[in-house]
Amino acid sequence: AHVLHDDLQQVLVAAKFQISALRKRSMNHDIGKRLDVIDEHLNESLDVSRTMTAELYPTVLYEAGLGPALDHLARQMKAKHGLNVDTDIDDGLEYGDRDVAYFLFQSVRELLFNIIKHAGTMSAFVGLERLDDRDVEVVVSDCGIGFDPSGMTSSSDIQTGLGLLWLQERTEYIGGRLTIDSAPGQGTRVSLVVPLPK
Repeated sequence: AHVLHDDLQQVLVAAKFQISALRKRSMNHDIGKRLDVIDEHLNESLDVSRTMTAELYPTVLYEAGLGPALDHLARQMKAKHGLNVDTDIDDGLEYGDRDVAYFLFQSVRELLFNIIKHAGTMSAFVGLERLDDRDVEVVVSDCGIGFDPSGMTSSSDIQTGLGLLWLQERTEYIGGRLTIDSAPGQGTRVSLVVPLPK
């Protein structure tokens, strides 16, 4: 996100300045039209870069916390992809470890994309709650087509693009656990439980 913002976007803006300078010097109508097309492509590139920056580095996560960021993500999924996401967020919960909060945010984002791509439904649920004095649970579920989790292997992970085994490994690496409850025709529920920062 920082590279996109600090490097790529600056290069694109600099290119737009050069286009503007060339346009002022050129008397050739055909060249002017081509410069307009190039300038429009640069504008589109800037828009894509800004969108990616916001998605990769969600400021709401760092300014307001994990709960508001997940609510914001739910609204984004509806606006951009038509996925209706109901949320049940513990408003009083503040997750102090920014790296783990970012991991949980990105995990929910990926799980919602999995629902869009694989579940055969356009509705989902995201929950965030404190389980006890030690753990926080994030749940992402749907009532879609489901699958058999016992058949998951690293090769099926790659073929389906679900990334669930990778998510499981990352969750365990930070001292948490990931549970998948699914069956064909029964929807899917993924739970990530991670320890609260000490």
